[in-house]
Amino acid sequence: MKLRGLRLATQFLTRVPVPAVQNFTADELSRSSAWFPLVGLVIGVVTTVVVYALASRSVWLGAALGLLTWVWMTGALHLDGLADLSDALAASHRDP
Repeated sequence: MKLRGLRLATQFLTRVPVPAVQNFTADELSRSSAWFPLVGLVIGVVTTVVVYALASRSVWLGAALGLLTWVWMTGALHLDGLADLSDALAASHRDP
């Protein structure tokens, strides 16, 4: 039953296919945050392996496919946050 939290964290933070957790509560999602560092580590390791494996052929190829791997795995979660931040910073300079 403890792996339910890991599955929920993976389901929440990535697009990696895992058996879906159904009917979870907000409290259960909150408790699954203990698994977030492990999920982040796995994302980082997979991305690093792709970059290093392809960088020997071409640095640009390694960087591009590493970025694509990261974006695919996370569903562009961090890029969406960056876009929201940019929107907020740009809107804060307007006259109300």
